[in-house]
Amino acid sequence: MLGQPRNAAHQHVLRAREVEARNILLKADEAPPSLSRPPPPEVSHVNTDATQPSPLPGLVKGTSVSTKSVPTKSSSSSSQARPAATREESVRAVLARQEVEREEMTGEMVTMAQDLKRVHLRTREQLMIDKSNLATLDKALEDNVDATAARKRAVDELLETSWANTWLYWALIAIVCCSFVGMYLFMKVVPR
Repeated sequence: MLGQPRNAAHQHVLRAREVEARNILLKADEAPPSLSRPPPPEVSHVNTDATQPSPLPGLVKGTSVSTKSVPTKSSSSSSQARPAATREESVRAVLARQEVEREEMTGEMVTMAQDLKRVHLRTREQLMIDKSNLATLDKALEDNVDATAARKRAVDELLETSWANTWLYWALIAIVCCSFVGMYLFMKVVPR
């Protein structure tokens, strides 16, 4: 997991660095035009001897230009040595810069891993506290449900007894009323 990029922005940065390194290597491979061509011959003096043919067209016969011959082998090896040295230096510079960036990213990843561990431990502690709170609340809820069920049964029993008591009270009132009406009629019907 450590070798994989974290997100799209990180992937983009890695791609940009890779392209930059490739471009530097390609520039090092391409030698500058002045280094890839052998230097032009240097003119030392003009020979006016008529016996030598003219090496260059356009010169008047009888005049010739003598040139210093530059050894092509040594110049080509020095021109190849320069781009190789330049390429090696640029590769070393790219590798050194990438090593520094890799060390920085490794440091960042270590810091993020430590932060992740701290967050994980804090979250775990909080979850344990929440779990114990939920267990306490669950027990309190069960106790409340049991108490509510007991009170509901008591209210149901009270309602059943109250209905019976209510009918009893109404029956007694009806009996008292009937006996009162019966006594009143008895007193009116029977003379003294």
